[in-house]
Amino acid sequence: MRGGGSVLGSTPFEEGPERGDLRDMVGALLARELPADRALALDREGLFAADAWTALGEAGLLGLLANDALIDLGRALAGLTAKP
Repeated sequence: MRGGGSVLGSTPFEEGPERGDLRDMVGALLARELPADRALALDREGLFAADAWTALGEAGLLGLLANDALIDLGRALAGLTAKP
C-alpha cells in the first residue's frame, strides 16, 4: 500500500450491508476459532486447523463461491460414493 500503511482492516471498494455483515461474521469466527498467533504457529509447523475448518463449514461458509453447477456435481459425486 502506498505510504507504508496496512491494507488490513481497510475496505477498498463500496460494499453493501450484506457483504459487510458477512465480513464481520467471518472476522469474529476466525478471531474466536483461529486467532492470528495460532494460525502463524500452525503454519510454521506445517499443520492444518481442522477445528477451524469445521467451524467455517458449520457456519455455512465453505460453499459460498460455488455455483449451482458445482453444487449439483458435488451432490452427484456424493451419491455415487455413498455407502449403501
